[in-house]
Amino acid sequence: MGLQEILDEIKTVSKDNELNLIKQAKAEALKIINEKSSGLNSYYQIKKSSLDVELRRMKAKYFAKVELDALREYQHSESVLIETLLEESNQSILKVIKNDRVKYTAFLSRMIEGSMKLVDTNEMGISLSRDDEGLIHDIKKLVKGDISLLPPSKIAAGVIGISGDYYIDNSIETIFNKLKGDFLKLIVDEMK
Repeated sequence: MGLQEILDEIKTVSKDNELNLIKQAKAEALKIINEKSSGLNSYYQIKKSSLDVELRRMKAKYFAKVELDALREYQHSESVLIETLLEESNQSILKVIKNDRVKYTAFLSRMIEGSMKLVDTNEMGISLSRDDEGLIHDIKKLVKGDISLLPPSKIAAGVIGISGDYYIDNSIETIFNKLKGDFLKLIVDEMK
């Protein structure tokens, strides 16, 4: 074996070793790339899953807020509607009550006598609205007991009775307020 053959064989072995090293390096690089890629995919899936959960949570929170705001707005609108309806009903009832002088005077007389019974007295000071003061003579004729007219009250209708330490508010406003719960129940039941 000559020098040239030895050199050629060394070249061949060297080239084979070089190719083997390149193959191994490529295989190692591919393995590292696959591991990194797999790690990145896992990281991506975890992040995506985390972001999906956060997105669903944010959507649920946003929709819950919108739903709550809509419910509040609906309830407020319903409340305003009911209050308006009650006020219109009160005004309508008040107009009907005051329209018939005889019936209204009888109503006021019954309120006064009921107040007198409540405090067990035959004497009472009464306060009417400024519009109703002209009815005092008719009321005195109907009431069994002694009544005196006090300065007018800022009420729409009805009567306020005062006897000693007793103050009895039989104004239409107070009567309506006492009955408001019943009215509300009726209105809500009808709206269902």
